[in-house]
Amino acid sequence: MKRTVTALALGATLLLAGCSSEDTSSAAEASAAPTATCPGDASADDPTATVIAKSATLPSGVTVDGAVTKLNSGQTPSTVDLTVRVCASDLDGDALKDTASAIAVTAKPSLLGSMIGVLTVTEVGGDSVHTTNFQAENWDPAQPADSHRAAWAS
Repeated sequence: MKRTVTALALGATLLLAGCSSEDTSSAAEASAAPTATCPGDASADDPTATVIAKSATLPSGVTVDGAVTKLNSGQTPSTVDLTVRVCASDLDGDALKDTASAIAVTAKPSLLGSMIGVLTVTEVGGDSVHTTNFQAENWDPAQPADSHRAAWAS
């Protein structure tokens, strides 16, 4: 399983490297500056999971610091637990759940989507929310983020 996750990470890295654009000025101008310092430790980050999380459309002032995957040793050992760290000022309650839903909507159709068992989104130095059965939820991008709030527990 670890080889599969590593192979997916390498494949995604190569795929994304091939799709990069030379003009990054418009992307830099469109993204809002983070409103909080993000001191996360990226040494254990999963590059594929981080790229997937960073591609989510997040509320203004929220940035992804990184993401970590680990094999789920619970009821379904063939799944992975995905933890995404976000940075923002005072992100809690419904705002954190909406941010988590935006990440879930992006993660569901991704390379890791079918392997995710538990998704946890945590604000660096703050609260966190998780969904214990990621696959059971309908992460429909056409639905507003607030319609997914019931899927999240603190």
